[in-house]
Amino acid sequence: MLPGDYMKRFSDLLRMNPPLVLTVVANLGLFCVLLPLAFLDTRLVTGQPVWIKPLKFAISVSLYSGTLMWLLGYVKKQVLARRVAWIVAVTLLIEMILIVLQAARGVASHFNVDAPVDGAIFSIMGLSIAILWIAHLVTSVSLLRDRTWTGPLSSAVRGGMIVAALGMVVAFVMTAPGFNGPVQFSPNGQPYPTGHIIGAPQDAPGLAILGWSTTGGDLRVSHFVGLHALQILPLFALLLSAFKISAESRILLVRALSVVYGAVVVILLLQALRGIPFFRMDSLTLGSYAACAIFFAGVVLFVLFRGQSRGMDSKLIQE
Repeated sequence: MLPGDYMKRFSDLLRMNPPLVLTVVANLGLFCVLLPLAFLDTRLVTGQPVWIKPLKFAISVSLYSGTLMWLLGYVKKQVLARRVAWIVAVTLLIEMILIVLQAARGVASHFNVDAPVDGAIFSIMGLSIAILWIAHLVTSVSLLRDRTWTGPLSSAVRGGMIVAALGMVVAFVMTAPGFNGPVQFSPNGQPYPTGHIIGAPQDAPGLAILGWSTTGGDLRVSHFVGLHALQILPLFALLLSAFKISAESRILLVRALSVVYGAVVVILLLQALRGIPFFRMDSLTLGSYAACAIFFAGVVLFVLFRGQSRGMDSKLIQE
């Protein structure tokens, strides 16, 4: 494809959904600008290089905005789709500006209420994300109510939106004080929010880049997995189209995976709330994962046996 063709496609996308296209481009550009700073700036915040969080959020915002831009194309009420696009773009712009500002100051952007200015910034971020969650929920309801769009992909999109909304709810658990023990108050007089980690300090050792705790329960794991249902479930539906199975069977498999995926988000959340690192499997966690695996395997076997029986029936009819 020639460069001119790419420019034409970009201009077409920009005309269809300017706020989310610009959000994707701006955050990818921000990532490229901040990447050298992650190596040059030696300051640490909560045990990690100061620019790691803005870099992670730039990628996350780009991925979410790009996916939502695609999903909004299926919303029947385009007026609603345009409003959601603008609301999401503005709230994410506020979020990214404040994250970068706090990184430049060398302080934590999330769960930081130590000083009045930090508490105010965190409150603004929380409000913007709450508005984004409502816009996401409105989009999900619109897609669920649309009976004209059917098929495996529509089931995957609806499932992805619902599970992603569930993953976003985990962020509210992080901000509510008290889940990691008795409520404590900052010098500013504000109660400290729960934060990411339960059962270990917030700056405890964690995985490189992701930062997920290896010593305590980390709510970010459930949050991360839930958000990416937006990509995983539609991709699963597209992959199923390569197999010679009926649309009805593909819908059943997509819905089964949506249920399992949502269950995994809940399992990871409960595991974190109990202060257990995501890679440690106690009996309750193992049993929960086993139940999910048995359920999905049962659906797969049902689809395979039904397909075989229908094939045998068609052969008998031909004979």
